[in-house]
Amino acid sequence: MEKNLKTGIIIAFIRETKHLKLKEMTGGDFSESQLAKFEKGETEITVGKLFTVLENSNVYLDEFQNLYNEYEQSDEYNYRHELAVAYAQKNIKVIKEIQNFWEEKCQQKPDNKFYQINKIVVKINLAMAKGSTVFKEDTDFLMNYLESISE
Repeated sequence: MEKNLKTGIIIAFIRETKHLKLKEMTGGDFSESQLAKFEKGETEITVGKLFTVLENSNVYLDEFQNLYNEYEQSDEYNYRHELAVAYAQKNIKVIKEIQNFWEEKCQQKPDNKFYQINKIVVKINLAMAKGSTVFKEDTDFLMNYLESISE
């Protein structure tokens, strides 16, 4: 399903289940007809207008995301959770499987910085689970990345 149509359907669902009117959802910040057309997938709205609609319907962004993902956790969340559990259990086999997954992703898209970061995080977890030394180049990469981003 097209993302805009899906988003519009979810907004309509929120409005209907909360018994809100279009005017209440827009808060007068943009036209009711624009929201109605968005709900039907006939037009788009800006991110700012989406935030207005969510705020006026008292829906937090994570709640909206849960609806959008049909109550399934994102792959990123699942990966982090699986890694945390494997590390807590010192399950080297599972950590290596996760590492292989991210190494394959890095081979497919070597310029994807987040794939690189995930691969390094898994490598560090594997080293710590084994009680071995973490490679300096891996920690340097992460530290340089963290220092380069703003709060």
